[in-house]
Amino acid sequence: MSPTTGGESPHREQIRTGYGFTAFAGEQWVALACWLYKRAWTTGERPIVLFDLATHRLVEAKILLPGVTTLERLIAALRERVAARQHALLATAPSPNQAAVPENLVKVEDGRRVSRLDRLQPPPPRLEAVKL
Repeated sequence: MSPTTGGESPHREQIRTGYGFTAFAGEQWVALACWLYKRAWTTGERPIVLFDLATHRLVEAKILLPGVTTLERLIAALRERVAARQHALLATAPSPNQAAVPENLVKVEDGRRVSRLDRLQPPPPRLEAVKL
């Protein structure tokens, strides 16, 4: 997961020299990835919001913007890592006894037709001609 390296176009070189921008590589890439990861972890913002915030941050820091696809892939990969981390944390949160409680509610015991959860739910309201 690193920015693409290739020949620099004359347009990009003109922007760098004329406006004092730096290339998006190395330290800038790591700094942006860390910032995006923290933002995705703490806020849960949608990808388009992260994309807009990242481009704004890069422009303010006078760093040349990477290609749209590069930034999209970076954001998608970071959001996947955040989701995997959240899943791992949530999966270890309940104790084995706590995890067994919901499972026992949905099991249908021998000789019964419905689960304990179904028995705990209130019955549907009765329809009467007056109420219709």
